[in-house]
Amino acid sequence: MAGFFQIIGGAVCHRLPELTPLTSDGVGFLCCRCTGIYAAVALVAVYLICRGRLGGRLVNKRSRGVLFSFAALLVVDELLTALTLWSPPNWWRVLSGGLGGVALFLLLVSLLGNRWRRQLPERGEVPLLTLRESLLLPILAAGLILSLQTTNAVGGWLPLVLSLLGEVIAFTTAGALLLSAHPAKTKLGWMIYSILAVILGLAVWLLFGLLRSTLG
Repeated sequence: MAGFFQIIGGAVCHRLPELTPLTSDGVGFLCCRCTGIYAAVALVAVYLICRGRLGGRLVNKRSRGVLFSFAALLVVDELLTALTLWSPPNWWRVLSGGLGGVALFLLLVSLLGNRWRRQLPERGEVPLLTLRESLLLPILAAGLILSLQTTNAVGGWLPLVLSLLGEVIAFTTAGALLLSAHPAKTKLGWMIYSILAVILGLAVWLLFGLLRSTLG
């Protein structure tokens, strides 16, 4: 099982030893920043599902502005680190990853909702988030993951499992976006569409990992 987690973790993460938290069993799945990104995505996706918001879109311009700010924070943090202009502590990597990862995921979901809105107008308007949610969700999700990581919750396995779930959700959403030019209109069609989105998302995931391993 540990080997399985390490293999799939390597598809999206460099897993440098000094930046990769370990479980009590010595398993290193993702680096701190990727743990923050994907685990926080999993939490927010569960929230959207429970609230019936999947397929919604950001109708508030200020909400988009807030999310773009969080995403920009992650991009700048990653860029400065890559240029060796600063070396943030691991707790900051988890936090910035969570904030930016959630923001990018929500913007991706909103883009998908926009396409569905244009092609399936009978669905009506489904707001994705309020302005308050746009501000609080990334902060709460990133803060919770940071808390789980620093307290070594459940031997460190809980953030790991959430990260795995977040990876599947993120790449499935990307697969759904690629398929969104021809959305389904029946229940059977939606089932087929969902299965294809998962398959396409996993294919993108594996391709990502192949490119990473090839390029070193």
